[in-house]
Amino acid sequence: MFECVSGPKGEEAALAAADADWSACEARIAAAFESLKQREVLALGQAGQTQYDALSEVERSFHDAALAGAGVQFLGACFYTREDGQRARSTGELPIALWAPQGDFDQSMRAIGRAVVEEFARVGLRITWDGRSRSRPVVRLH
Repeated sequence: MFECVSGPKGEEAALAAADADWSACEARIAAAFESLKQREVLALGQAGQTQYDALSEVERSFHDAALAGAGVQFLGACFYTREDGQRARSTGELPIALWAPQGDFDQSMRAIGRAVVEEFARVGLRITWDGRSRSRPVVRLH
């Protein structure tokens, strides 16, 4: 649960405060995701309910963007699922999944991860990542 620092007491007030805090975090997340697209990283929030659904959506979006010839060649993608977003409301931690097409997987995943860390930090959100290609950066929402 997010911290409630002022306002009426009680569970209902705490839930309302958590929703307001989450909305503020979503705005920052959206700003980071928009900047990532400028850095050739496809960024999707609330992508699918589960990780499996999200991977299908990411792959489809990646290939659709390539077919559309939008003038951007994406290096790969980052995303979080609806389950991740729901869990983040109670834990205050939002894991960001990384995805890269086949090829130089490790190098691409590390480049995507570094871009994610830099852009989330730029919008004022704390994020941790161990730099490994198979791990997820985690945004600390409070």
